[in-house]
Amino acid sequence: NNRVSDTLRLKIVTPVEQINTNTDVINVYPGGSFQLDYTTVPEVVSDGSITWEASDNEMVNIDANGLVTPKKDDKGNYKTGTCTISAIANDGFSARKTIDVLIAIPVESIQINSKNYGFIGIKDKLNCIILSENATEQKLVYTSSDTSIIDIQPNGEYTPKAGGTVTLTATTTDG
Repeated sequence: NNRVSDTLRLKIVTPVEQINTNTDVINVYPGGSFQLDYTTVPEVVSDGSITWEASDNEMVNIDANGLVTPKKDDKGNYKTGTCTISAIANDGFSARKTIDVLIAIPVESIQINSKNYGFIGIKDKLNCIILSENATEQKLVYTSSDTSIIDIQPNGEYTPKAGGTVTLTATTTDG
């Protein structure tokens, strides 16, 4: 009675099915950085670690912890434009998440070229110039220090409602 047998020990793993990040699109300004965070689906997996990869390693650096930092070239200038960052599961399966990255040029200054008086009931508009021609974001947000005197519209138009003194402010949307 010579029985022969063999055994196989199996390790059953729970793969990463999906990677979620704290954003799908990021804007990073020269000299700044952005911290990417992630979670996996399911939350409890055999290996929940990931590898970060950038499509353009001359534009950005991404460290093992997900910190995205724009890179300078040999002349000390930042390369602007877009690239993608991928989060890839290290468990050998195919879960992947892609994030679009924009290296943006910030607005350096704004100039308001409008008269410093108005008349109750007469519509007017702030004339604002963004002096940083190459700035990535060219949008402005307008605010009034006293909306009982002037309530300013998103396009910079306003109609004075009462007499008094008010400060109108134009602010870039990129902070």
